[in-house]
Amino acid sequence: MKLRVSLLAVALAATALAPVPALARDKSLGDAVEKLNDPKLQGALAQALETMSTALLDLKVGGMMRSMEEAAGKMGGKDSGRTSDIDPEATVRDLAGPGASGMPKELASKVPQMMGAMAGMGGALEQMLPQLEDMARQMKRALPQH
Repeated sequence: MKLRVSLLAVALAATALAPVPALARDKSLGDAVEKLNDPKLQGALAQALETMSTALLDLKVGGMMRSMEEAAGKMGGKDSGRTSDIDPEATVRDLAGPGASGMPKELASKVPQMMGAMAGMGGALEQMLPQLEDMARQMKRALPQH
């Protein structure tokens, strides 16, 4: 049960933080690191993640799960013809179990830490950029020119 809630938490966090690398797209890495460390941005993303994860927990999936089970039965899958005991009105929260209700706040509380870690990695990468660029130039010179 705890594993399901943890996997759901990881999926939500990854989804919410997926746009963060776009911060570096049109700016220097240093600007992106600064943004990742910005408490206002961290707070906004934490709130967005909490809102999104709460909405996801309230998503009704019971009917879809029953339909998938019925389709598998028609295709001769495992437990062919078996109809689930899942309530058609069941939500992700119902299926995830009692630990799921606290997940949105728990995830939101970890956003600053996650963004700080990403900023730290970005800072390290920024320090390595000159070396990486030099390595790329050396590799280009070493490769046969066609």
